[in-house]
Amino acid sequence: MTTRATHGPVVPIYGDGGGVDLVRAGAKPAGMLSPAHARVLQMLLISQKLTGPEPHSAFTSSTF
Repeated sequence: MTTRATHGPVVPIYGDGGGVDLVRAGAKPAGMLSPAHARVLQMLLISQKLTGPEPHSAFTSSTF
């Protein structure tokens, strides 16, 4: 879950179709990553066949 806002992290705050519901459905916030950076990171993680908590921690600890 990313945003095109110019600054600030993605935070699941709103319900009724917002970020809270997306996280409940399995989406992971990408923190400070732009959509393009999050996509590249996701492709890298898929290519490395990482499973478990590693992919999620890669998104939460990235500072692009």
